Formats: sequence, structure tokens, C-alpha cells
Amino acid sequence: MQLSKINLDKFRDSQSFRDRNVPVRYTTAELSAPIKIMEQAAEFPVTDTAEQKNLKDAVKAISNRLDNTINDLFKTKNELRDAKIELAKKCEGNKQEWVKTKADLTKQLDDFSSKLKVNSNQLRQELKVELKVSEANLKREFSATSNDFEKTKTNFATIRMELSNAMFTVKDVAAKLNERTSEIVDIGKMPTSCTDLQRMGHKLSGFFSVKGSKKMEMIYCDFYPNENEIQKRIGYVDVKSAPVHFYVTRDSTFKLTNTPIPFNLVRMNEGNAMDLASGKFTAPRPGIYYFSFTGHARISNSSPYHFYSSLYLNGYIVGSSFVSEERDAINKFSPLTVQATLNLKMGDQVWVQIQYYGLSSYLYSLHDDGDRMTHFTGFLLEEDIEASR
Repeated sequence: MQLSKINLDKFRDSQSFRDRNVPVRYTTAELSAPIKIMEQAAEFPVTDTAEQKNLKDAVKAISNRLDNTINDLFKTKNELRDAKIELAKKCEGNKQEWVKTKADLTKQLDDFSSKLKVNSNQLRQELKVELKVSEANLKREFSATSNDFEKTKTNFATIRMELSNAMFTVKDVAAKLNERTSEIVDIGKMPTSCTDLQRMGHKLSGFFSVKGSKKMEMIYCDFYPNENEIQKRIGYVDVKSAPVHFYVTRDSTFKLTNTPIPFNLVRMNEGNAMDLASGKFTAPRPGIYYFSFTGHARISNSSPYHFYSSLYLNGYIVGSSFVSEERDAINKFSPLTVQATLNLKMGDQVWVQIQYYGLSSYLYSLHDDGDRMTHFTGFLLEEDIEASR
């Protein structure tokens, strides 16, 4: 056998040789006769040269490396076989788990389908029942509404009939009213008698208020007298266009003479006709008024004295009262009072003044204990309607 020279330096690194992905194909064959290398070697003796020795060493190294590679390949083959077996086991286990999971899912799906089918049937039955109930309720309500509608139609027809009758009645009343009012006359003044009332359109007999000469009067009118008197006077009527009354007092001493007495406490002043600061009452409308004044005179010594309280109308005395003593005890108290009923015109003024003769005398009212002994009051009795126009 002759071997050619090859570059063995490329195969010196066994690791690099192993890392190479070298496809190796081999086969086996049976020899018809054994190769007798040793015999041929004996026939042809070979002298080992240095180069041959190196070649043998290289071949031996390659052989060792091939053996190691073959061992590694067998080892890798065994590992791959073991991995394949382990993977097959795992795949078989996973397959069984998958089959079991599939069976469970199939069972659950079948159960869900069964339940859904049952629930669907139950829901369908319930809906049918509810629809039947709703249909029955709607039929009843529709029947009731229909009955109500018929009743409403009947009531509407009745109301139309009543309105028609009412229209005829209103027309009849309007005709009678026109007939009556066609005779109404504007007399141009306040009525003073039954005749004036009749001319104004009154047809029914009864009691009426009419204007008298100065006051309102109550009369009875008989518009169908049958030879009786058409008018009968009943009396006067207390009519006021507005209320007027006052009541004022003092709570301190007053000594000034020939001066209207002012007041500082008001109990009532309806109509605001009484001025407290000036002490004067001004009549807001004409009529008859009533006034009353009360006070106390105090005499501080025993000398002769005369004490007057007077009611004034527009600067003139209309009523007075007085106390008089020649000799008496010191610090004597005497009451004073004045009342008057006056016929006033609008704007007339009324007030009270004092006058005394002596060394020391004056109106006095206690203020420290709250007793008020100076009073002035007045009110409208009757208003002059004719003058108030």
C-alpha cells in the first residue's frame, strides 16, 4: 500500500477537528480472503525513514482522534436516543392530559348545552305565561277604558245639553236685564230717595242707604207699593270715610301758661290728626267730634289761687274748668277736667291751655312711679258727608 504525503498540520488540533461538521459515510463489506499485510511486509521489507516515522505518528494520531470522535458520536447518539425516549414519554403524558382535558371540556360543554336548553325551555314557558297575563290585563284595561270612554261620551252629551239650556237661560236673563237696564237713568248725584234708586234701575224692594241733608240715612223702599208709601225712613247710618280718634298723655310736670300743652306718650292716633309736639289736633274731615281733658293742679303754698284749664278752638276758648281757694293747706292737689262736643270743619284746630293766679301752682303728673295724670282724648262721632264731597 502506498501513502501519499499529506499536510497533517491541519489536523493537529483535535478540537478544531471535532468542531467541524464533517459528514462521514461508511459501510461494511466481507472480504473473500484476508489481507495479508504482514506477509507482504515480510516479503517486502521496509526500512523506516524519518519521514515514514512521522507519517506513522500522524496516522496514529488521526486514528486516535477518529476513535475519540466515534466515541463522542456514539455518546451523542445515546443521549439523543434517551432524549427521544424522554420526549416520547412527555408527549405521551401531554397527549393523555390533552385527551382528558378535551373530554372534560366536551363534558362541560354538553352540560352547559343541556342547562341552556333547559333554561331556554323554562324561559320560553315563563314568557308565554307572562305574555298571556299581560294580554289578559291589556284586554281588561282596554275594556275598562272603552267603558269609561262610553261614559264620557254620555256625560259629554249631557253637558252639551246642559250648556245649551244654560245658553238659553243666559240669553233670557240678558234680555230681561237689557229690558230693565234700558230704563236706567244716570241721575248725576248720590241717591237721596227711593225714587232716585228706582230711576237708577233698582227694582227689588228692600233697605237702602241714601244721602241725607248732612248724614247718611237708612230707608226702606217698596217699589210695588199697591197704594202704600214707596219710601219709609228708618234712621241714620254711621258712615265715615276714614276713622279718626286719639288718646295721648304726659309723664312730667308742665308749668307754662297761655301755651298749648304738648304730650309725649301716645296710646293711639288713628288718622294722625293729633300732633304730640305742638299739642294741637287738626280735623282731617268735617263732622262732629268729642274731646276730653283731665289733669291735676298742685298748690305749693297757702296763699289765694285760681287755676284754669281751657279747651281752645282756633284760638278761642270753647270750654274751661277751674279750682279756687282763699286759704288752704300747702301742697294740695285738685283735679281738673274739660269735655266738649264740637262741630268742626276740615282744618279746624283744638288744644288745651292752663292759666293760674297765685304764687305757685301748676299741672303735675308723677313720672317716677309711672302714674300718668294728664290725659287728652278725642274722636269723630259723625262725619258730615255733604261737606266731605
